[in-house]
Amino acid sequence: MRGRRLGAGAVLVCALAGCTTSTPTPAATVPSTAPTPVRSATIDPAAAAQKQNVDDARAALATFNDLTNSTAQAGYDAEPLSPMMTGELRPAVIVAYRDYAERKLKQTGTSTIDAVTMVKYEPGPAGAGKERVTLDACRDNSGIDVVTPDGKSAISDEGPDRFVVTYVAAHQEDDRWTFDSATPDRERAC
Repeated sequence: MRGRRLGAGAVLVCALAGCTTSTPTPAATVPSTAPTPVRSATIDPAAAAQKQNVDDARAALATFNDLTNSTAQAGYDAEPLSPMMTGELRPAVIVAYRDYAERKLKQTGTSTIDAVTMVKYEPGPAGAGKERVTLDACRDNSGIDVVTPDGKSAISDEGPDRFVVTYVAAHQEDDRWTFDSATPDRERAC
């Protein structure tokens, strides 16, 4: 084959296929390695249940905040909030909302909650619910006002717009999450 020239197409095919016009050399053998077995992570049922409960409490807090905004914007009727309130929170909100409703106050804008962290987790009896989750949440009231019927603000300018509120959520036997308390700490700006 000496002296014979390869056409351009044959050269391209040989280049792509890795062939040469000289005597082929044996391919090097690559030792095969058996795949390393992957160990499956053992999931601790108690840790998984805790994570699920904390996630559920956080989701309930988001729902509670949305409901708080809508009831305040509608004139402070506490009845829609009642199913989500227990403990000391329920009577405190009912009294405050009754006062705001009698004064015909309404909230404008929306408060938000972010940076929610778990502070404490208390497991309930096995299989019975009743877990309690304490959450610190950054409440941002910078986008709201509470106004009188003539449009004047009823909020004093004291204190920060963003501060930490500690919520205690309780898992009820019917699988609802309620809130036993909501304690604002205006000294803890966030």
